[in-house]
Amino acid sequence: MNAKEYVNLAVRTNDISAATNAVRAARFAENFPTQLWHAGLVITEIAELFEFIDKSRAGGGIDEVNLLEEVGDVLWYLAVADAALHQNGKVLVYNRASKPKRIIDKAQLLGSIESHLKEMVVLSGRFIDLYSKKYILYGKPYDPENLLGLLHGINQHAGDILAESGFDIGQARMANINKLKKRYPDGFTEDKAMKRDVATELSEVAVVGHLGGNQSKR
Repeated sequence: MNAKEYVNLAVRTNDISAATNAVRAARFAENFPTQLWHAGLVITEIAELFEFIDKSRAGGGIDEVNLLEEVGDVLWYLAVADAALHQNGKVLVYNRASKPKRIIDKAQLLGSIESHLKEMVVLSGRFIDLYSKKYILYGKPYDPENLLGLLHGINQHAGDILAESGFDIGQARMANINKLKKRYPDGFTEDKAMKRDVATELSEVAVVGHLGGNQSKR
């Protein structure tokens, strides 16, 4: 079977009829917190952390400012989900019984961060599968407890990454908020989202992380 034949046959089971779309739209609007769809984009920030791994391995030291910024962005999406599910911060509680110790060796640290990211990809993928596909598209009964467990798992791995890198999760939260205050002093606008003063934003992250420069010596 060639590619064109496959596409034509595959889309046969992609129901995009007006009637089906109306049912899905109603399901989305009436039964589920719509911001959970937005929260599913956390996987894009995890992807950026994989890019951080690649850059760090390519040469030079570890860009701790970038690391703190990107993990902070992960926490932002979890905060959106927490608010949508009315959890009052429970999703973002970092409660490992024994927090991991800081890892000094660069190769060992990057390997550990990569392992955490792989677990985060699995968790975020399961979140998207449950919310977007099974709940919205298939009409499976909505179970927020399943979603909460997945989101909390992502947060735990984010906290581990920070602890192993020598940061506290509270620093990442503060760095993220300070960065966003610089970007959106009067709240979100599409224009400000597209026109960013990256250097100024990263300086806010560096201050919170007590980092004088962009890179450590590891």
